[in-house]
Amino acid sequence: MTEEHLLHERTTPKRFYRSRHHRIIAGLAGGLAEYFNMDPTIMRILFILVLMLPGPGLVAYLLGWLLIPLEPQSKPSQTQIAHT
Repeated sequence: MTEEHLLHERTTPKRFYRSRHHRIIAGLAGGLAEYFNMDPTIMRILFILVLMLPGPGLVAYLLGWLLIPLEPQSKPSQTQIAHT
């Protein structure tokens, strides 16, 4: 890594996004795994366990799906390039 990249990582606050890469349904478990630097499979197992417990687990998941932004794309897609 370059010094500029390391400086950018230190000065930029860490943000929580729904993952585009580690996504099965909404990307919440993948996003949490990326945020906490964990294996996405472990986070998915934790999500399933929480959803099986009585309480507002499903409602919290649905609210997260609606309120947490999707991870920004790092590069413009081919569709975006074609439209410019």
